[in-house]
Amino acid sequence: MAQAQPHTPKKSSTARKSKSTDKSPLKEPGWSHGRFFWNELMVHDLERAKSFYKQTLGWTFDPMPMAGGEGTYWIIKSSGNMVGGIFEMTDPGMQHLPEGWMGYIAVDDVDARVQLALTAGAQLMMPVFDIPEVGRTAILREPGGAPICWITPVM
Repeated sequence: MAQAQPHTPKKSSTARKSKSTDKSPLKEPGWSHGRFFWNELMVHDLERAKSFYKQTLGWTFDPMPMAGGEGTYWIIKSSGNMVGGIFEMTDPGMQHLPEGWMGYIAVDDVDARVQLALTAGAQLMMPVFDIPEVGRTAILREPGGAPICWITPVM
């Protein structure tokens, strides 16, 4: 997918400036409201998923420790560019969840947009939260039942 053209988005009160020089949509100021921003694969068998995507798409994977020592998040790279992430569902409470992809849509103000979504019939799956150096995130179930993440990226 082509990267959105840079513009000056409305910043969230929780946004923080990132110092990374990585070529990642998570770190670039080129995101725009309403566009898909990130994709995350949630799996039970990390090595199986990494092997499949390496063999079929040529992806590589870089480990990134998660905050609080909660494990490792795997950054997916295609031709050296960050294109998504893999999260291994190791928590016993996640054993019943199916493996699947989760899309993240960039929004200008996640807290305000969540209120609009709730009014329009969405459900908030868990309280809005911050991912350090990434952004403020909401996991919603839209009125038809599809899960989706909305994120106001840090700048």
